[in-house]
Amino acid sequence: VEAGVASREAVQGALRASAAGEHAALAREASAALLPGEPAPVLALGSASASLDGRALELGAGPPWRVLVFLARLPPGSRVTVEELFAAGWPGQRAQPASRRQRVHTALWTLRRAGLRDVLETVGQGRYRLRAQVITEGAG
Repeated sequence: VEAGVASREAVQGALRASAAGEHAALAREASAALLPGEPAPVLALGSASASLDGRALELGAGPPWRVLVFLARLPPGSRVTVEELFAAGWPGQRAQPASRRQRVHTALWTLRRAGLRDVLETVGQGRYRLRAQVITEGAG
């Protein structure tokens, strides 16, 4: 692909397809070369599994998984609040504000410890975003 010939969307689509075909490292290198300033890691989500740049992540079911799936389904660069993450991780539950914050922070800590430290960003006071190229295959 020559610079300026393909649209950003076409290049990103090709990179996602490449990463889905278990060529995550190649896709990341191509992304860095073709889309400077956007060399985001590749996060692949299956129905009950996840990997970052080809490395399997041990997450299990539960709130951290639901928070990750919620973040992965958002448009790139979306910023979300603690309240939105609580609603995604603990659907239908009620809690005091301090408890909601603590649960969300614990879920984010769990995700970061599982290998997502570099892709879960804190953006300002109480806002978060996922910085990764996301590929989903029946994640739910």
